[in-house]
Amino acid sequence: MCKMNAKRMFRDPLYRQIRRALRELRDGNTFELCANDLLRQVYPSLAPREGGDDAGLDGLIANEDKSSIQLICTTGQDVLGNLSASIEANLKKGGKSHACILAASQRLTNPKKRTLEERAKELSRPLIQIYDQAALAQLLYRDARWLKELLGLTGDAPSLSLFPITTRPLFDVPPLGRDDVIARVTNLAEDAVLVGQPGSGKTHLLFTAAKKAKGRFVVDESRVAEGVRSIQPRFLIIDDAHSRLDFLMRLKLLRQQIDADFKIVASCWPGQEEAVCVALQTAKEKCHVLEGLPQKQIKEVIQSQKIFGPPQLLAEIIHQSQGKPGLAVTLCRPCSESGTTRDVVLSTALATDVKHSFEPLLGEAATHLLGCFSIGGSAGMTLESVARLLGKNTFEVKRTVEQLSAAGVLDVSRENRISVHPPRLRQALVRDVS
Repeated sequence: MCKMNAKRMFRDPLYRQIRRALRELRDGNTFELCANDLLRQVYPSLAPREGGDDAGLDGLIANEDKSSIQLICTTGQDVLGNLSASIEANLKKGGKSHACILAASQRLTNPKKRTLEERAKELSRPLIQIYDQAALAQLLYRDARWLKELLGLTGDAPSLSLFPITTRPLFDVPPLGRDDVIARVTNLAEDAVLVGQPGSGKTHLLFTAAKKAKGRFVVDESRVAEGVRSIQPRFLIIDDAHSRLDFLMRLKLLRQQIDADFKIVASCWPGQEEAVCVALQTAKEKCHVLEGLPQKQIKEVIQSQKIFGPPQLLAEIIHQSQGKPGLAVTLCRPCSESGTTRDVVLSTALATDVKHSFEPLLGEAATHLLGCFSIGGSAGMTLESVARLLGKNTFEVKRTVEQLSAAGVLDVSRENRISVHPPRLRQALVRDVS
């Protein structure tokens, strides 16, 4: 990241405080507990390993196929030395983990990350994910408990945030194949609507654009005016705007009332753009449609997740991704975490990943909801039909669907019918909920 972008990114006072506090942190024990708790949102089976003789384990992620992943936490400056010592200690004790994950309170440059990955590979314990200071700061940003217990911070998250509200962490990696759309968003002359399927990378793209050009996500609709006066953003992002139409209209009115000059960027699903354009009072022809990526770029997305083969697995993930980078990442995750690939190809591991990721946040209803949409096959089902099937109101089902869209496994037709993809995932979900 260039210096100018970094300065823009750090204008958020709370985020800047978190980064500074992490840099100065020396309480390794509390950091381990915090990292385990925060990362359990991403890896639900993660369990801490407390005590002095932990055989290099600060936490362990157990998979259903009996494989496991070693969690290594460090607050020290010598991250490479701590990583090596932890892996070697675990190997000496007979540890059988097939991979490891690192949580470090220090800032790690890309060259340092590559060095860490190379060292882990030398020790036959591949490093499949690194949560450095920047990534952990995102996870801490809205966690009042750990802000206080770990860092002694009591500040409230601002109403306008560089970080969207999402069920999955965002990594500071530019989205592939989206340079033209990012350029349009960062050079807006008027309000805009970004249209794309769940899993097409809308949120990641807007996150990248926000860093480049002083954009902010609206995360607290009740305090927008004070946020605008404080930050003076170039544009405000309304994610899932199809469910926030009233707020869109109020935001336009607020802009007039306080004589602000920010632009509005609203994202939505296909089939919903007309209503969003009406609320925003912009021409439908000016919508930016996020098309699927070609196979070559989807392959690059897969390889960015440290999946390089076998060729049959790469081909299967590319096929199942259907041009969606977000879905490609979701498909890669169980592949990285599991010691086998057969379940990934059959989508059993993907079904497990979706279940473990969302049930802690949304309850078992999330899996049942996906199972109901899966019954509709490729044609999908309407929100109203699934709401009747579950005995719930349509608004409640719609909100859950929007939260589930982070996994990238949903597809929305122009007729507003929602289907589950890839097809093999439907089979696994129907089997699990039947």
